[in-house]
Amino acid sequence: MVTQIYSVISVEEAVACTEVGADNIGMLVADEGENYPCTIEVSTAIDIMKALENKALRILIPGTNYRENAIKFCATVKPDVLHLSNAIKSSKEFLTDLRKVQPNVKIMQAIGVYDESSIEEAIVLSEFSDYLLLDTYVPNPIGSIGAIGATHDWNISRKIVESVSIPVILAGGLGPDNVADAIRKVRPYGVDSLTKTSIKNNDGVLIGKDIEKVKLFCEIARKVGEEEGL
Repeated sequence: MVTQIYSVISVEEAVACTEVGADNIGMLVADEGENYPCTIEVSTAIDIMKALENKALRILIPGTNYRENAIKFCATVKPDVLHLSNAIKSSKEFLTDLRKVQPNVKIMQAIGVYDESSIEEAIVLSEFSDYLLLDTYVPNPIGSIGAIGATHDWNISRKIVESVSIPVILAGGLGPDNVADAIRKVRPYGVDSLTKTSIKNNDGVLIGKDIEKVKLFCEIARKVGEEEGL
């Protein structure tokens, strides 16, 4: 069972997460003026990528609604995987443009799990992706996906896992308290944690990773995955 931890904010934190069992590490860079949880500078993301070489699968989330900016971030930071979410969807055209500047990068496409229509969207986008990440859909004007610490309908997620031929990572409100149930219910390739393995300040803003919770999350996920033959 692959374990994925988002969103690290420093080299030290990223390395610490791998040392306690995280297989995949995600970080977020964003357009100027955008306000996403745990956004880091491009220079910090580059340093993290270098520090994690041969230690983890390195994933970049571009906090932008413009495909050209996502490609630019990818070309600059050079991750192993580019995570697409919200307004940016993978397609034949996007892959052609992306691989002109970063030939070997893989695509992790986020799917907002909302109702049965999410299954068809997952099937379509799986044709242009290397991984799917199933996260909780937030019904707001832009249809945001994830980063709210809430679960979604795991029955739909299980159907998606059974309907596509690429690895599926389950996200959305997962932590040490519920990852075992999630794995048994959905049977994904991997599990992801952001909110429930993070430290918050008094205003509820995510300010870093709780390494002990990351360790517990990874240990439970790996144990249950082995029990389930995953």
